Amino acid sequence: MYILMSKFNYIVIVEDDEITSFLIDAEVKKNLKPELIRKFLNAELALEYLLSEIEQKAPLPDLILLDINMPVMDGWEFLDLLSKVPKEREIPVVILSSSIDPSDVEKAKEHKKVKGFVSKPFKAEKLAELSI
Repeated sequence: MYILMSKFNYIVIVEDDEITSFLIDAEVKKNLKPELIRKFLNAELALEYLLSEIEQKAPLPDLILLDINMPVMDGWEFLDLLSKVPKEREIPVVILSSSIDPSDVEKAKEHKKVKGFVSKPFKAEKLAELSI
């Protein structure tokens, strides 16, 4: 059991690999127990969804788990576009990646919206190490 359980009631997962998305979803449900999870296999679809939610003044996610290496739109493009949209509050983003490229880790550290970089496979306990 993690201290984080009640902190994240609504989580968005953006991961293009279906198996990895399924595993992240299972880990999140088991350990964080959010009330709502929305999953997207494409960052563009996730962005469209979030922009619609923002426009409708719907509740925003408490956390976005974002893969960076995806076709159509990568995680960096997603972040840049989402950052430009005025929102009632910022949405914490944690980068999930199998990348071992130090420049990806450094870029994540420098991005204002990113609260952490977690290597795959995703384990919920890794969130406890981040200041979210």
